[in-house]
Amino acid sequence: MLFLTEPIVEKKIRRRKPLLPPTLDERMGLLKREIRIPATLDEYFALVQDVEYNIHYCRGHVVSFIEIDEQTKEPTGEVEPLHERVVARLIQMLSNMFDIPESEYEIFGSNVKVYVDGAQGAYNPDIAVTKGEGIVKSVKPLGRERRTKVITNPHIIVEVLSPSTRDFDQTDKLSDYKKLDTVEQVIFIDPTKIYTQTFIKKGVNQWLNLDFHSLDDALPIVGKTETILLKDVYKKII
Repeated sequence: MLFLTEPIVEKKIRRRKPLLPPTLDERMGLLKREIRIPATLDEYFALVQDVEYNIHYCRGHVVSFIEIDEQTKEPTGEVEPLHERVVARLIQMLSNMFDIPESEYEIFGSNVKVYVDGAQGAYNPDIAVTKGEGIVKSVKPLGRERRTKVITNPHIIVEVLSPSTRDFDQTDKLSDYKKLDTVEQVIFIDPTKIYTQTFIKKGVNQWLNLDFHSLDDALPIVGKTETILLKDVYKKII
């Protein structure tokens, strides 16, 4: 990884009142699937250090999601177990395809944030693949000693859809991901039904959209002759 220490935060005074509760249990206790709170970028990066769950920054707002059971109306956490099974399988399949760690590619999980400079967005994709060294910027919010690391050069981004984040993933996040010059492909996987969608960059502001609905379909991966078979993605899942 290539580490940089360029400041990418705004010089604003942090608010005294916490924007969000610090623990996941407290966040779940709010019983709100989605929370959007106006905040500066600096406030967001300070809050990242204060909470134990993933949060995003989008268009001047801190954004937080949890899953809520449709029948019981009880919160179930940040993601469902089925979601994590699909993420784990895709990381393994991509690692095998890119021959990690011997190749020039690196794979990051959801604990690593992707920063979109021009849009001032910061997100936690389920999987981010970089081509070459991951360019990692170290962010130090005002008044804090600790730094938060974000990557700025993802090559492929994968989002496994969930009920709470589906719309957010396929609208706000997709729009900002496309603004990154390094991004060549964005992939969405639905773990509850056979549905995979991908956007592959073909030129400036030109993206090829492919949708797959069959286990016999094969998902292309940019820069590789091999494909990912949907029957392998969904094996023992659907």
